[in-house]
Amino acid sequence: MKAVYKYEIQITDDDYIQMPKGAKIIKFGKQGNEYYVWAIVDPQANIEMRIFHIVGTGNPLNDSFWVTHKHIDSWIESDGGQFVWHLFEFLR
Repeated sequence: MKAVYKYEIQITDDDYIQMPKGAKIIKFGKQGNEYYVWAIVDPQANIEMRIFHIVGTGNPLNDSFWVTHKHIDSWIESDGGQFVWHLFEFLR
């Protein structure tokens, strides 16, 4: 049986999160003062390490980044959009 779990994530270049294998990220956003990713998971699956990268709009990324990462979701801050964060996952 699957369930939706949430995982805290840091606004940083690389954040490592342990999740059940095959977890599908469905949302990236803020709850309270913290950022999270929500995923559909099989709680019985083996655990794997996944690597995420969060970047703000306008921050430069080298050409190889687009080959090694995939875009998952974006989040617009509720302060009128001063900051927009983009969540990418490192492709293995």
